[in-house]
Amino acid sequence: MAPRSMSSAEHRSARLERLREILRNSLWFLPLVFLVGALVLANFTMEIDEVLTRDVEIRARMEANTEEARIVLATIATSILTFLGVVFSVTLVALQMASNQYSPRVVRSFVRSKITKLTLASFMGTFVFSIYSLGSFDLDDTPTVPVVSAATAMLLVIIDLFIFIAFVHALVRSMRVTYVIETVAGETRRSADDGAVARPDVTEVDVASLGPPDHLVRFDRHPAILAGVEADRLVELARHAGAVVRVTAQVGDHLPTDIVLFELWGGEVSLAQLESCLVLDQERTMYQDTAYGIRQLVDIAIRALSPAINDPTTAVQVIDRLVDILARIGRQNRRRNGLRDRDGDLRVIFRIPTWGELVELAFTEIIVFGVDSPQIVRRLLAAFDDLEQLVPPELHGPVAEERDQLRAAAERRLPAGVDRRTVLSPNRRGMG
Repeated sequence: MAPRSMSSAEHRSARLERLREILRNSLWFLPLVFLVGALVLANFTMEIDEVLTRDVEIRARMEANTEEARIVLATIATSILTFLGVVFSVTLVALQMASNQYSPRVVRSFVRSKITKLTLASFMGTFVFSIYSLGSFDLDDTPTVPVVSAATAMLLVIIDLFIFIAFVHALVRSMRVTYVIETVAGETRRSADDGAVARPDVTEVDVASLGPPDHLVRFDRHPAILAGVEADRLVELARHAGAVVRVTAQVGDHLPTDIVLFELWGGEVSLAQLESCLVLDQERTMYQDTAYGIRQLVDIAIRALSPAINDPTTAVQVIDRLVDILARIGRQNRRRNGLRDRDGDLRVIFRIPTWGELVELAFTEIIVFGVDSPQIVRRLLAAFDDLEQLVPPELHGPVAEERDQLRAAAERRLPAGVDRRTVLSPNRRGMG
């Protein structure tokens, strides 16, 4: 049975997934929702205060607390604003430390943290609620007593304190190198499992068999990173035009202005339509870019191996995750590079990193920077042995090349008196 194109419902699901990815990378969305919610809640509590004060008996009891309620609202507003500054300061310090200690590219993981967004949102919501409630009451013109509003503000403060405790706990945990490594590795695994080659409607295409393209389409926007391609939309455009479209760049590539980005066989598709299928950004993301996750992990490893830090154990933890990620990728068919429409006709061809390129990305720099560490040499040799067990035999070539490169480099750098057999013995824990 010919592979099919996705249904309209699945098209919408892909668009929603892209929207969710944008919101995950933003700090503004959840605070904005909480600000709107705070205004709605403030109006609701003021309505309750107004209804209660219509009753003469209830009003007489509440009037004794009028000034106290206003003082509570004013105190909460000023205190929350100060506390909000503390939260912002702590967050910025954490981002700076993560950038310096691990890699500037892992900062995005901190920005995506749900607890960070929730903390900022809850404190901003409480501040807006208190200010709005306080400003809506006038001692001379309004008979309403803001007792319910003040009590609600106090309840919000208590909730904020619990959220702040959770924030501090999460922040301390997120500064642990193991947590950072596993967070990046987890996102990379999900990207690999959801990537284009994992789709059921992907097929293997020999681009050379198509001959020279009939049309070349150049990228005419400002330079940007190709963060993703809306493949299903592109398939539909190609189907309506009776064309085959090849995207010449890989996801994660930097696109300079005027570079050839699309090659077309058959019908023509306008530049505007083609570019509407692109997801552009100023930096790489793991939305459709599994290689970027590997890049981040390698950055953490080689920074740990630098003379200034000299922490090979961290690099060993990175290698542990790289083996698992590459094993997942190795079970996929990396030669599948084409998408067909619902009729089974080839419509879109894309470029993906080859198995050899990913193995080189994962290990070459770690070999260069870690060859002087017996712990790294032993762990890498064990990693290569594990990969050869986990991936099909036809993928063993690049792994064997990395092993040979490591052995040759290690033998050249071994100082006199060091037991060669010990250093070149595979060990999953490095040196235990």
